[in-house]
Amino acid sequence: MMKLFRRRSEGQALVEFALIIPIFLLVVLGLFDMGRAVFYYSTISNASREAVRLGIVDQNTANIRQEAVDVASVVMPISLADVTVQYLAPDLSASGSCTTAPHDIGCVVRVHVQHSFQPATPFIGTLTFGAETHQQIERRYASP
Repeated sequence: MMKLFRRRSEGQALVEFALIIPIFLLVVLGLFDMGRAVFYYSTISNASREAVRLGIVDQNTANIRQEAVDVASVVMPISLADVTVQYLAPDLSASGSCTTAPHDIGCVVRVHVQHSFQPATPFIGTLTFGAETHQQIERRYASP
């Protein structure tokens, strides 16, 4: 009688394992995706910073956008359409002499980079990350 009871209890562990493993795998995959998301956000933030650093000394919008794409494309697929460059007045308004080239010293260049992140975890939709950086222009120059 004792052998019959022992066989039944051994199957119980297999059933418990089968019930727990999907939840465990979802948690592990979720942690993996969270790490990827933080890495992608850090990358687009860094791309925005590098592009605005170029923008404070060279106001060529095409070069600024390309710099952001070059920095971010090492990690993720990103296009020029994902990068926005604006020139603002020192009070961060979009009016005055800072909106037309050549941009004066003291005007502000703003670079916004966004990226759509698709996690591998089921049940989580696409997340859109955006990073924005702005600094004052230090040199009046636009490369050809």
